[in-house]
Amino acid sequence: AQVPALAGAHRVVTMDSRGHGRTTLGSAGLSYRRMARDAYLLLEELGTGPAYVVGWSDGGCTALYMALLYPESVAGIALIGTSYNTGNYSERSLRLMESLLRPGSAGLLAARAAWSAAAPEPRRWGQFAGEMRRMWRNEPDLTPGDLGHVTVPALVIGCDRDEFLAWPGDPLKVFRETAQAVPRAEMRVIPGGTHTVLVRRPAELNAALLEFLDGGGAAGRIP
Repeated sequence: AQVPALAGAHRVVTMDSRGHGRTTLGSAGLSYRRMARDAYLLLEELGTGPAYVVGWSDGGCTALYMALLYPESVAGIALIGTSYNTGNYSERSLRLMESLLRPGSAGLLAARAAWSAAAPEPRRWGQFAGEMRRMWRNEPDLTPGDLGHVTVPALVIGCDRDEFLAWPGDPLKVFRETAQAVPRAEMRVIPGGTHTVLVRRPAELNAALLEFLDGGGAAGRIP
């Protein structure tokens, strides 16, 4: 739902991260730093110049690492459902993630079916699932101090019903911390938004993204 909305006024480039969609897993393993380099090399190959990087969930983590490691290629970042550290997850969230990753679980079986239908290397499912488990348990590994080195404008989308990032009693905690730590960030809250806000609340999300992109990125800070 985002691509058609953004493509009316902007050139949109989409990519499947390694091990996702039609992109092979490769031999180096999964990490957000490696996926950030993949995206950087794609932009270099396309010759786009600095680009606004819009990322959801793992894609948002990749966008953060791109802004830190390859700032010359990034004009701004928009973070949707994005953590910056494994400590961002509450105990409830960790239990949910573990249930999704548990071998034989309904969530993992459904993920395998969807993954295998598109993957060019369907026999590598076990390796892919293992790499994802390892990455999610150890990354992202950034600190608020690290986020302070992000020099580009940033939009943080806050969703108070995000199944993974909304903390009991303070559902916007992670999003607020991110926006406060990134010097040129602003936070936009979508009340009632979940981790899948991009498909459940596309109109509100697209409006926030377009405002950010059309305005050349955010320049202010949240209170």
